[in-house]
Amino acid sequence: MTASRPYFWMAKFSNLSIQPVPVSTDDFSLYIAYLAHYKKFRFCTIQNYLAVVKHLHKANGLKDPITDNWHIKHLLLGVKRDIGDAQVGATAVTPNMLLMIKKELNLCRLYDLSVYVACLIGFFGLLRPGNFLFKDKHNPILRIEQIGSIDDGFIITFHKTKTIQFREKQLNVVIPQITGHPLCPASALYRLLSLHQILGSNGQTPLLCESVIKSLSYVNFISFVNDILANVGCGDKLTGHSFRRGSHLCLPGRFVRGMHTRYWYVEKQCLFEIH
Repeated sequence: MTASRPYFWMAKFSNLSIQPVPVSTDDFSLYIAYLAHYKKFRFCTIQNYLAVVKHLHKANGLKDPITDNWHIKHLLLGVKRDIGDAQVGATAVTPNMLLMIKKELNLCRLYDLSVYVACLIGFFGLLRPGNFLFKDKHNPILRIEQIGSIDDGFIITFHKTKTIQFREKQLNVVIPQITGHPLCPASALYRLLSLHQILGSNGQTPLLCESVIKSLSYVNFISFVNDILANVGCGDKLTGHSFRRGSHLCLPGRFVRGMHTRYWYVEKQCLFEIH
């Protein structure tokens, strides 16, 4: 479903009058250029997105626009030569990186505190920041009313995210309390909620803000975090996948629904047990 969105978006909202099915060679070439140079996807991702168009044609009893198409096959060879086909995983966020980011922030400011909490939600919630930060009008903003308090931290309720599967109506993500640890996500979230209370925010107010009237955007968040890391001498550049990937690598086991105890692997091989 996600891979089909750019194709239908380009067909519907561009000024090129593109017919999605069957697609002409010229229009399909434009779509490939859009994925490569506007979306800046890796070659393996482009192949996955083009497979959707291929299957869409087959489902309608049409010949797919790639097989036996000399122009498209050679265009893809050119794209592959231009951007390469090496699959390089996103840089994984580590607890040490999170500590470096925290040190450079003024947690008394709404913007800085929002950036810090966004880092911890992504890392401890095993989420991509794109799931809870503003990207476009199609992405719902995480609001204060979606935050609930539990005995061992907080719980965030999502009603729309790529993680929701199997016809589930919502996804509940636990933000755990790790008492005494400098990266305790529940403590940071509580501090942000307290600041919102001082500012007179209500349940409809975005949780993560650049200002009292502007929601924190995904683009500004990633840019700001990378600027911080560059300023402290860390050469790694983060992407939206970095937080989820980092939490998977730091977690000794995947979360199993129904478990009452979870373990987080944090710096210096220190396990925190969360009841």
